[in-house]
Amino acid sequence: MEQLKFSVAVIGGGMAGLCTALAAARHGADTVIVQNRPMFGGVASSECKMHVCGADNHSNRPNARETGIIEELLLENKRRNPGHNYYVWDMILWEKAYTQKNLTVLLNTHFTDVKTEQKRIVSIIAHQLTSERVFEIAADIFVDATGDGTLSAKAGAECMTGQEARSVYGERHAPEAGNNSVMGSTILFQAEDAGEAREFVKPSFAHEFSHEDLAHRDHSRCKSGYWWVEQSGDMNDIIGNAEGTRDELLKTAWGVWNHLKNEEHHKAEHANMQLTWMGMLPGKRDSRRVKGDYVLTGEDCFTHTVFPDTIGYGGWPMDMHAEGGFHNRELPPTNFIYLPDVYEVPYRCIYAKDFDNLMLAGRIVSASHLAFGSLRVMCTLSVLGQACGVAAAYALRHGLTPRGVLEHIGTLQQILLKEDAYLPNVKNSDPLDLARTAAISASPSLAAADNVINGVTREVGGEGNAWISNPLSETAAHLKLEFSETRVRQLRVTFDSNLSRPITPSIFYYVLEAQTEGMPHELVKDYNVIFSRRGKPVKTYETRGNYQRLNVIDTDTVCDAVTIKPLSTHGAPCAKIFEIRIY
Repeated sequence: MEQLKFSVAVIGGGMAGLCTALAAARHGADTVIVQNRPMFGGVASSECKMHVCGADNHSNRPNARETGIIEELLLENKRRNPGHNYYVWDMILWEKAYTQKNLTVLLNTHFTDVKTEQKRIVSIIAHQLTSERVFEIAADIFVDATGDGTLSAKAGAECMTGQEARSVYGERHAPEAGNNSVMGSTILFQAEDAGEAREFVKPSFAHEFSHEDLAHRDHSRCKSGYWWVEQSGDMNDIIGNAEGTRDELLKTAWGVWNHLKNEEHHKAEHANMQLTWMGMLPGKRDSRRVKGDYVLTGEDCFTHTVFPDTIGYGGWPMDMHAEGGFHNRELPPTNFIYLPDVYEVPYRCIYAKDFDNLMLAGRIVSASHLAFGSLRVMCTLSVLGQACGVAAAYALRHGLTPRGVLEHIGTLQQILLKEDAYLPNVKNSDPLDLARTAAISASPSLAAADNVINGVTREVGGEGNAWISNPLSETAAHLKLEFSETRVRQLRVTFDSNLSRPITPSIFYYVLEAQTEGMPHELVKDYNVIFSRRGKPVKTYETRGNYQRLNVIDTDTVCDAVTIKPLSTHGAPCAKIFEIRIY
């Protein structure tokens, strides 16, 4: 058995786990990510092909898309993967992990056991299936990103499953009596028009469905599969019966395809359609949740509770799938309980209450079942994962437990804002940011130049919070910040990447149809930055072909002014900048 030691060990490599690991490593923690699949992304990988969605609810909530590391990943994919190929997306996630300094990657490595002492996890045992190597991995902080909360459960942390009774948290949409019901798992498929008739012979194992069986389930367009092909096996043991659930899902998915190809109502319409991919790994929605120092509730989501320790936000509806999944023919497959606005998620939800070094990433974070119905989507969990990774690195740097970071929550929030996270009701107040006290001027503009230092990096409540140039074809646009002469080490510029339209890889037609071809048109593509001293340029940086929202320019320049000259965008007539920071 090989002995390994790290500062942070992230167990699980879905989107939340990956964002956690990247964040911890970027903030200097010696980090390992242990993933039992051959790729990253979890349900968002080519094994399941689910799109990464979040608080914007498929563009139904303007300016709500999550930013930070998840935005970086999605924009990277948008640039390099115009065909929405999931295998390219797999590569991008793999590349980000393998090229990240301070991050060790263990793929195909399954965690099997855990060693604890009092209120701490000491180490885990993990088997790499491809190499037959066995590791004992010790770490100062462990992050459970397993999806099922397997690490937490094996360690003995308090876990929650099923639906709470209305009386537990006073949730208006909770059932009168609690139960063990969990939402089911789904297998997706893809299909295409072959241009000529394609016969399909039903497998012997597949179920057969009548037109009445699918009465509550829209199956008018079949190229993207159906999220409502959902099963949960034994409702009281979604984990223990995972294999049986997978088998039932295959019988159901192939039976639905047979219905489309051979049932009288559809066979003429779908005569030329052929399958190009059928999943074998179910995408799981619901199992354990781990109790933290606070349990986010459905009422918190509805009333937008303001938390002093907010480290993220959500906005997806409380998406409560029908009990029994596909077997429930009486109800629509889900009940969307829409929320009036985005809501805050407190830091106390992302560490386990009964362990001193166990943090939580992914769908296991501390929430009631109703709140979980909204919180569980991958973009939302990715920003919480980033917060988890930053907090873990901060705790280690300052000799704190995860709970101890609460005493430094204001500092943690400012770090997250600097990394392009969005925290409702929290603004940039970083005392080290020279831009906040700079004198600002600009060429003739459509919006005020000093918006770039107002501390908010997106449109909120009708406030634009950005400098907008006049049309670039009509003017030489520039934005200038002047300050006392100093040595500048870094410039950070946050551009507009249109947080109201999706940019995620997807096989679903309605997600792809809502996307802009190419990069977001609003994003600044080419620009120059000029550092000046006493009215004379001392250093110039030219950026061409930019495709990221957050741009960081490291420098070592003595100056008293910085001028940004946007030259072109990816299609919009005007340049738009939300924030400039100078360090």
